[in-house]
Amino acid sequence: MDDLGLIGLDVLSAREVVGGKGRSLQLLAGAGVPVPPACIVPIGYPASPEAAGRIAREALARLGAPVSVRSSGAVSMPGMMQTVLGLSLESEVAEAIERVWDSWDSEEARAYRRRWGISGKGTAVVIQRMVDGAKDERSGTGVAFSADQRGRLRLNGEWLPVARGDDLVSGRTQPRPLDELEPRVLAELGRYVRTAERLYRDAVDVEFTVEAGTLWVLQARPQRHTPDIAIRVIAALSRRRTITPREAAGRAAAVRGPIAPRLLAQGQAPIAQGVGASPGVCSGLVCTSPAALASARGLGQSTVYVVEHASPDLYAGYLAADAIVARTGGLTCHAAVAARELGRPCVVGVGRASLRGVVTVDGSTGRVYRGALPASAPDLSVFRTLRRWAGGWAASAAEFRDRLRGEDHGPEGGR
Repeated sequence: MDDLGLIGLDVLSAREVVGGKGRSLQLLAGAGVPVPPACIVPIGYPASPEAAGRIAREALARLGAPVSVRSSGAVSMPGMMQTVLGLSLESEVAEAIERVWDSWDSEEARAYRRRWGISGKGTAVVIQRMVDGAKDERSGTGVAFSADQRGRLRLNGEWLPVARGDDLVSGRTQPRPLDELEPRVLAELGRYVRTAERLYRDAVDVEFTVEAGTLWVLQARPQRHTPDIAIRVIAALSRRRTITPREAAGRAAAVRGPIAPRLLAQGQAPIAQGVGASPGVCSGLVCTSPAALASARGLGQSTVYVVEHASPDLYAGYLAADAIVARTGGLTCHAAVAARELGRPCVVGVGRASLRGVVTVDGSTGRVYRGALPASAPDLSVFRTLRRWAGGWAASAAEFRDRLRGEDHGPEGGR
């Protein structure tokens, strides 16, 4: 920490000091992963316009221009906090720092913290040299996952060429698969994802930017999963020997939330096909506005919230709905992230398919069907495997199922 109280990436600080994003950058930089230079304003820093000005001046002197300014809370609040990109002037950077500080007390952020019981003293601020995914045709931005939506440990994800991170999160443009990256970049990305997986001893998602053919990693964190997929990932991590069988059983015992049933749709043709972004099955009335959601809920109906594209402004609707369908976007759009956090089935990228009345959403396959279709009991085989490894930490798979049923699993994503 320097005279101004700024913290660099050459140390490893507590999450409660530099937030999740700040600690991630420190971990990655310490492991030799290419991370753009940055400095961190710690949580609880005395906020004032004068302090923001001093910090902006020092950050630009250290990092050069342009820079990005991002929040870094001790607990992740996806889409609730400010991010400002591409700043070159001291006055701009100072204003952005103040905006990040102020976003902690925004109406959306306060509602989010009330929903999940999050406390805290504000957010850290990460000021980082800007790497530009929209610089040229060899540039882009994306997110890589070390586990897929079925709980298998394999590199997957999506990216947008000639784009910045907010373009990806908004879901306004359909992303492309990772295998369309330059082969050299894809190989590098795979190595860094495995490095992050070892650092966190968990499946991870890794945000990255490619600037003029050069790969930069912007953040890594444990992946968010619905409870049944979280269990499968835990088992896969144990098979890979990232964690021990005993550790796997302990993690599995801490998982909370409903286990997704399996859809019985033999002979039924879907009316829409997209990307399965959050597993689970739900039949409900299509609603396209918060007012429609409230009306249907008042009548005791299950609901499917259909949105044109993803936005943090729609979070109240995501919270009220039983399932989510987004017409555009991929696995990393805000609707998909929110659905996995909330344990809601979600399908994204269905395009202009006609969706009205009662539909059934299968968040595992990315299909939407007309009418209410039956579902079978969940597959409990993976729980029996974990019981065997752990020497019988639960009396039965059914008991473990009952432990999971009906509990929200919180903003840390099922763990």
